[in-house]
Amino acid sequence: MEEEKNSSTPNPLFKKWGILSKTPFSRETASLSWVDAEKRRGTELVLIGNNSQIVLDADDKRIATYGLGGCTAVCALAKKDGNWVGYIQHYPPRRREESMKALEHFRNSVSGDIQTVAIMSPGEWVEDDQTGKWTMVFKDSGLADKLAGCCTKDDEKLPQIINVPYLEFMSGKYEEGTLAAGTSNGELYIEAEGIPIMRKPINDD
Repeated sequence: MEEEKNSSTPNPLFKKWGILSKTPFSRETASLSWVDAEKRRGTELVLIGNNSQIVLDADDKRIATYGLGGCTAVCALAKKDGNWVGYIQHYPPRRREESMKALEHFRNSVSGDIQTVAIMSPGEWVEDDQTGKWTMVFKDSGLADKLAGCCTKDDEKLPQIINVPYLEFMSGKYEEGTLAAGTSNGELYIEAEGIPIMRKPINDD
């Protein structure tokens, strides 16, 4: 059942893969690395095995993580003390329990419901036996479900969950294996591998 649920969830990166599939993969390093570019724009970077949050109360504020390559990252947007906060965590598979506890801690620290959650975890292609169509699903759908469950309590409305399976072998390329959240031009956004997967006005409750 879990595979079916994840198979039916559109992957925000699907159109991007359609373009990438026509281009030979290259491990050549870009002249300006993604990390350097993000540091120059003032992004708060979250390293592997860590989690962090930033108040998103002004334009051009940004929090991001990178280099997933088999790890799972979670991005959440919520209200805290009247302000929007962006939260990102990045943990390897062997620290899944720690990642769930960290996410629960963030959930308990905010004043309202978590509004949106993006879960970015390794994926694989699965063929539908009836239609013959191929779909990208999480390799570990159980982990994704548990992380989603950490973002709400019994009496709360379930947040918008955006599932983002990604291709591990691409994570060494510029901008691949990255997850970010921020504000720009009066909007909140979540971005996976350089592609906006959620946008909403910052004054929209």
